[in-house]
Amino acid sequence: MAKEKIYYYIIDKLNNDSATVLKSALETVPEILEVIIRVSSGVLQIRASRDVEQQIKMTCLVSGTPFRTRIKKKDLF
Repeated sequence: MAKEKIYYYIIDKLNNDSATVLKSALETVPEILEVIIRVSSGVLQIRASRDVEQQIKMTCLVSGTPFRTRIKKKDLF
């Protein structure tokens, strides 16, 4: 089994409705093990077996939220 890693992404125009759509769409991706969305700061935290940035970009299009960038944990705190 591949090593799990936590990835962080900035998502623009994130609100409760789009966060619900985004989370339900991302939970269908087999490589993603956990999805945490911080609506107030626009941060998406993903625990996954590999980088799933392409899937996140597609789900952002579906939920109507622009994908901005991937960030590192040190940039959060």
